[in-house]
Amino acid sequence: MTADPSHALPGRRWSAGSSLGAAGILGFLSLYQLGLVRHLPDLPGAVFDADLVDGSGEAYWLGSAADAPIGMGSFALTAALAAAGEPDRAERRPWLVAAWGVKAGADAAYATALALEQVTRHRRLCVYCLAVTACAWAAVAPVVPEARTAWRAWRAQRRSRRSAWAASGTANGKAAA
Repeated sequence: MTADPSHALPGRRWSAGSSLGAAGILGFLSLYQLGLVRHLPDLPGAVFDADLVDGSGEAYWLGSAADAPIGMGSFALTAALAAAGEPDRAERRPWLVAAWGVKAGADAAYATALALEQVTRHRRLCVYCLAVTACAWAAVAPVVPEARTAWRAWRAQRRSRRSAWAASGTANGKAAA
């Protein structure tokens, strides 16, 4: 018995929305990194310094390119993977759920690494970056139930193919006599 595929849609929408939220925040940070905004507003307290964190050398790592515009594209791809496919895609296209899960997980891991870098390297926090990290983790949570369904479907498809292959008499590449 398979789960009702419509139950996966709210989670996929949540994941896509969270990813787009992260992309939106990164859009704002892009304005600063590209020099269109001179200062990023911060929360009160000495621990918050978005200008320091987002203007650091680590924020311009890929061929001196600002990381926020690149992150926008990355999170947009995650949103597209969350939204792609029909309601029963876990059964019909388990690879699509796997791609979404890997991408969302990579986003969350990378955002977490950057958040830890703020603390260890700069000893300051960027509230916007922390919000991106929260959005990244919020995008991961809905993957788990659909990934379980996709895993079961993939295993069933694999068993079915093996059974059909064995029944055809071509086991081990030898034709039946």
